[in-house]
Amino acid sequence: MKTAILASGLVLFALAGCEKPAQPANSSAPAATPKIDYLKRINDLPQKQRDAVFYRAIDDAGFECQAVVGSTPRATVQGLPAWVAHCEDKRDWVVVLESDGMMQVATAAQVAASEAKPAAGSSAPAGNATAP
Repeated sequence: MKTAILASGLVLFALAGCEKPAQPANSSAPAATPKIDYLKRINDLPQKQRDAVFYRAIDDAGFECQAVVGSTPRATVQGLPAWVAHCEDKRDWVVVLESDGMMQVATAAQVAASEAKPAAGSSAPAGNATAP
């Protein structure tokens, strides 16, 4: 009888360890994500790496450019930082950095046209790609 009581006591003790672990309290607020300063990241890159990022944006947007051989900052486009990327084939592309890291690519003529008239709900000049 002592053996049966001892055995049942051990089984209950073993089962007590099998309970589900306590679930964390359900938080209604999503976890905060750190804000990334894409402009600082772009500006901190050495010139050749920055040009490679601009080349990738131009290529990802579907435009022609064999290589970006230089780039220069330009006036903001609709309040967003922008650069002119100079391609090897003498074409220039305007690369606009959005706050979420996306890059918009357009010709200077397209940017001038978009600045001449108010934006109709979109800041996308032509094509887009993501910054590093």
